[in-house]
Amino acid sequence: MTSHEVVRHRLPDGREFETVHDWTYDEPPDPEGRIFMWTDGNWGCDDNKSLFLMDQHPSCGIEDELPCGHTIELVSIVLDGRQIYP
Repeated sequence: MTSHEVVRHRLPDGREFETVHDWTYDEPPDPEGRIFMWTDGNWGCDDNKSLFLMDQHPSCGIEDELPCGHTIELVSIVLDGRQIYP
Protein backbone atom coordinates (compact mmCIF):
# COMPACT_ATOMS: atom_id res chain seq x y z
CA MET A 1 0.00 0.00 0.00
CA THR A 2 1.39 3.40 -1.00
CA SER A 3 0.46 6.62 0.77
CA HIS A 4 0.85 10.11 -0.64
CA GLU A 5 1.84 12.83 1.82
CA VAL A 6 2.17 16.58 1.16
CA VAL A 7 3.89 18.58 3.89
CA ARG A 8 3.97 22.40 3.90
CA HIS A 9 6.89 24.10 5.66
CA ARG A 10 7.49 27.78 6.49
CA LEU A 11 11.04 29.09 6.56
CA PRO A 12 12.04 31.77 9.09
CA ASP A 13 11.79 34.43 6.34
CA GLY A 14 8.10 33.53 5.79
CA ARG A 15 8.44 31.68 2.48
CA GLU A 16 6.52 28.41 2.29
CA PHE A 17 7.37 25.24 0.39
CA GLU A 18 5.67 21.87 0.04
CA THR A 19 7.49 18.58 0.07
CA VAL A 20 5.85 15.48 -1.39
CA HIS A 21 6.47 11.99 -0.05
CA ASP A 22 5.19 8.65 -1.27
CA TRP A 23 5.59 6.00 1.40
CA THR A 24 4.95 2.27 1.17
CA TYR A 25 3.36 0.51 4.13
CA ASP A 26 2.13 -2.98 4.91
CA GLU A 27 -0.94 -1.43 6.59
CA PRO A 28 -2.67 1.94 6.21
CA PRO A 29 -0.57 4.68 7.86
CA ASP A 30 -1.66 5.98 11.23
CA PRO A 31 -2.33 9.75 10.95
CA GLU A 32 -1.24 10.28 14.57
CA GLY A 33 2.06 8.54 13.79
CA ARG A 34 2.61 10.70 10.72
CA ILE A 35 1.96 13.87 12.76
CA PHE A 36 4.38 12.68 15.43
CA MET A 37 7.14 12.08 12.86
CA TRP A 38 6.86 15.68 11.59
CA THR A 39 6.45 17.36 15.00
CA ASP A 40 8.40 15.38 17.59
CA GLY A 41 9.94 12.55 15.59
CA ASN A 42 13.01 12.34 13.38
CA TRP A 43 11.63 14.60 10.64
CA GLY A 44 10.55 17.33 13.07
CA CYS A 45 14.08 18.69 13.27
CA ASP A 46 15.54 21.29 10.90
CA ASP A 47 18.38 19.04 9.75
CA ASN A 48 16.01 16.54 8.15
CA LYS A 49 13.50 19.14 6.94
CA SER A 50 16.35 21.03 5.27
CA LEU A 51 17.42 17.89 3.39
CA PHE A 52 13.89 17.35 2.05
CA LEU A 53 13.64 21.02 1.03
CA MET A 54 17.06 21.10 -0.68
CA ASP A 55 16.20 17.93 -2.60
CA GLN A 56 12.76 19.03 -3.79
CA HIS A 57 13.29 22.81 -3.98
CA PRO A 58 16.90 23.58 -4.94
CA SER A 59 16.05 27.30 -5.21
CA CYS A 60 14.72 27.51 -1.60
CA GLY A 61 17.97 29.17 -0.49
CA ILE A 62 19.12 26.41 1.86
CA GLU A 63 22.59 25.44 0.68
CA ASP A 64 23.71 23.09 3.41
CA GLU A 65 22.06 20.79 5.94
CA LEU A 66 20.88 22.90 8.85
CA PRO A 67 21.79 22.01 12.43
CA CYS A 68 19.14 20.36 14.53
CA GLY A 69 16.62 22.92 15.68
CA HIS A 70 13.07 24.08 15.10
CA THR A 71 13.27 27.20 12.93
CA ILE A 72 11.44 25.60 9.97
CA GLU A 73 7.77 25.66 10.94
CA LEU A 74 5.40 22.84 10.07
CA VAL A 75 2.33 24.42 8.45
CA SER A 76 0.25 21.45 7.32
CA ILE A 77 0.22 17.76 6.47
CA VAL A 78 -2.12 16.24 3.89
CA LEU A 79 -2.17 12.46 3.86
CA ASP A 80 -3.88 10.73 0.94
CA GLY A 81 -5.89 13.86 0.15
CA ARG A 82 -7.04 14.47 3.74
CA GLN A 83 -5.60 17.23 5.88
CA ILE A 84 -4.40 15.68 9.16
CA TYR A 85 -2.43 18.67 10.55
CA PRO A 86 -3.22 21.17 11.91
